[in-house]
Amino acid sequence: MTPAPHSPDTPRRPDGPLYRRLVACDRAVSRLIAYRLPHPARFTRVLGAFSRCGDHGYVWYALGAAPLLARRPGAGRRFAYVVGGQATAEIVTHLVKIRIRRLRPPHDEGDPNGYIRQPSSHSFPSAHASMGVVGLATLGRLFPRARLPLAVLLAVLAFTRVYLRVHYAADVLAGLAFGSGLAALYVRLVRLPSGEGSGRPS
Repeated sequence: MTPAPHSPDTPRRPDGPLYRRLVACDRAVSRLIAYRLPHPARFTRVLGAFSRCGDHGYVWYALGAAPLLARRPGAGRRFAYVVGGQATAEIVTHLVKIRIRRLRPPHDEGDPNGYIRQPSSHSFPSAHASMGVVGLATLGRLFPRARLPLAVLLAVLAFTRVYLRVHYAADVLAGLAFGSGLAALYVRLVRLPSGEGSGRPS
């Protein structure tokens, strides 16, 4: 039988044995986290609400806006610095998503029952992860003493995406790596607001 021609609307993917093994490993690890780990109802609801705080970078915008509420001098410039990083990360990550078009686990596996409502966007790479790394980088530069709790926040947020079957593990790892590259470029190209770098959030 002659294989069907490749559709121009479907991105080409590798089809070698190494690629298939990597995909199988990714799915196995993801299913281990999403199915084999305990999912107590109350705990899962709490993690689900926390995970949704990362949608569109809401949690990072909120943390960046905290000095505005305290009416700290220069708070507007700090917030603009964070906003620029989040907006850049979301737009660029979305462009990659629509190019690769990987389905999210419930749809890819034919099991639509997820732990939380599934986003309408594609899965690879995770925008929660990429925007989280950029949020850590920008807020960490503004408030160096907050870097550790910000890193913990990012780690938990990234874990929830696999635990709640919103992403495969590879989506999150790729998002972290992609976000690291974006963060490195952003902090190199965008000047830190003058007088910042040694403060701490209220």
